[in-house]
Amino acid sequence: MFSPSISITDIVKEIKNKNAEPNYKTMEEKEMDKEMEKLKDEVKLMTIENIKKLSFGVKPGWENDHYPECDDVQIIIDKAIESYRLLKKAGKYKDAKQVFAQLKDTMYAKEHIKIVMNMDFQQPNEKMQKMAAEHGVDIRDPTFAHDFRKI
Repeated sequence: MFSPSISITDIVKEIKNKNAEPNYKTMEEKEMDKEMEKLKDEVKLMTIENIKKLSFGVKPGWENDHYPECDDVQIIIDKAIESYRLLKKAGKYKDAKQVFAQLKDTMYAKEHIKIVMNMDFQQPNEKMQKMAAEHGVDIRDPTFAHDFRKI
């Protein structure tokens, strides 16, 4: 039962997994899961493109930060997912497609909130550095970063 190559934690997890109820999903649920994963990947790509366009860097770990504003947006996302599922089930594919597009925009908006809240004004990009130099602005000045945070 015990082996030097297997930890006790792994054995406990294995026992719990054996005792867990099997998770049966319909084909419809599996298809929905695939669509949601694809949507999340698309939103992630949009987010990466957005970060590249910003004038300042983004703090590491921004994806895991929590903001109350995002809770409200998450409620909208959850309702949109449910609406999408119901519309597809009812055969209203045109309406479902429209909800899906809005869902994508809403998920992106949530990520955008997190990005904006985590902008690092101590990390200007090259374009911002050139623009500041042209206008005689010292972007390394702490008051500069403070003023941008206010905005």
